[in-house]
Amino acid sequence: MQKVLSKMKRVASFVLILLIASSFAVNPALAAINPIIYERPVKVRLTVKNPSTQVIGNKGLYKLTNLENNQVFMLRPNTTLTSTKTSTGTNVKLGGINIHSSKGFLATEMAGAAKLVSFTGTTEARTGASTTSPVKITYVSGETSEFVSETSVNGEAWFIIKGKDGSQLAVKKGSTTVLENAPALSLFTVTGNGKTYRGSFQIETTNTIINQLALELYLKGVVPNESYSSWHIEALKAQAVTARSYAAYKGITGILNDGQSDQVYKGYGTEVSATNRAVDETKNKVVTYNGKVIMTFYYSSSGGRTANYSEVWNPTSVPYYKSVNDQYDFQSTKDFGVQHNSKWQYAVSASELLSRLATQKKISAEVAASTLYGLNLTNVNGPGTEVNGIILETSSGPISLTGKKENEVRSYFPTTKGSLSYNLPSSWFTITANKEYAVQNNDSQQSVFSIKNATIQKTDGVSILNDANVSIQMANTVVTKPADPKSIIIDGKGFGHRIGMSQFGAQGYAKYANWDYKKILTHYFQGTQITDL
Repeated sequence: MQKVLSKMKRVASFVLILLIASSFAVNPALAAINPIIYERPVKVRLTVKNPSTQVIGNKGLYKLTNLENNQVFMLRPNTTLTSTKTSTGTNVKLGGINIHSSKGFLATEMAGAAKLVSFTGTTEARTGASTTSPVKITYVSGETSEFVSETSVNGEAWFIIKGKDGSQLAVKKGSTTVLENAPALSLFTVTGNGKTYRGSFQIETTNTIINQLALELYLKGVVPNESYSSWHIEALKAQAVTARSYAAYKGITGILNDGQSDQVYKGYGTEVSATNRAVDETKNKVVTYNGKVIMTFYYSSSGGRTANYSEVWNPTSVPYYKSVNDQYDFQSTKDFGVQHNSKWQYAVSASELLSRLATQKKISAEVAASTLYGLNLTNVNGPGTEVNGIILETSSGPISLTGKKENEVRSYFPTTKGSLSYNLPSSWFTITANKEYAVQNNDSQQSVFSIKNATIQKTDGVSILNDANVSIQMANTVVTKPADPKSIIIDGKGFGHRIGMSQFGAQGYAKYANWDYKKILTHYFQGTQITDL
């Protein structure tokens, strides 16, 4: 009987140890890590210097998924991930993680954990707090897990974690385990452009990065980069609603770019309190026409009047893109020392104009080397309206480039800033063409803009004029002038396509007319309403 009792005690003791080893003290408040669900998510393709190799600083809590096989890794915060483009896809490396994918990777933003158990080396996660319990998952350096609780069995200390498969597991405390606080805010930094972003990110097979985040958080990285944070709050609100409407129209179902082809987005690192306030105080507000969100175009400066859609981009008129006066546009640009955005002037030479047209393959190299005799503009609706083309008279014959859209017309005339060449700021301009030379032919005289590369008769024969300057004998003196003077003067107004809202004009109406953002928007977008998404 005593032997039986003794045996029963040993069995009971064994069962007790087994129960201790295989049962975990769970703290439900800590076991709550989940993906963040974004309200109205948008995707933005990020611009980087060298897309073949991306270095991403992970400052948050992210779950990395291989989109080829759904393999999952929970990434330890404050680590660096390197992705490299290969001939068959993308390779990702972080600590002991080194994996390849032919379909790319998705790093999903996670939240809900107060503490994490992170790994600095290979670590076995077991089904029970005992070295005899089966190993279910082996973690490597660079991974982390959700901390649930701590326990001690037979003098051995264990972390109880929530495994990446969702089960509760035990890892032995040691040199490869670290208990640390979970980050309050998840951010990631892209070394290729030096910017920090909110949200999740996807690494495509081309190794480009797509930022995924909530629409309202996206706007906080747009508004300070599309306007001045010191502007009147109502102007900032107008910018926030315009940017939201643009993204809602285009970005909800597609991928936005982070530059001027869509909206300038530079992420979390550029957020400021004033523009964040403008986003928050207009949450979900958009511009609509007949109950539908519209594509809300905007630009820097109108020059005093916005353009009709039909005069700039497409012969079809759009009812809410009608030309309206913009009376405070110039004053607003002047306030910020950029009045050249509203009114501007450039001078170009005949050879610069012809060379630019040849570079764009609008004329041949032979025509570019000819002499320019005349230059005229064509306008959509007569003199003083939007320019839609140019007509050239050259020694090679007439050249007609008419019926063009504003972007193309603006590209015909080169403007320089330092060593860089730009297009004209807008398509609302006039020209003054000064022919500074007269060339005597056999039986007539021809006025020209330039005598560069002209053939001249000298006392000792024929010569090509290829010097930058020429010396002209006057009655009592010699005058030196450029052979190819900048004699084509271009006077214009506005900066941008001038369709929709002028950003400086909006600031002017807020500051000088005390308009609120709704009045500003319904002025620039005629016949529209401001409603909720």
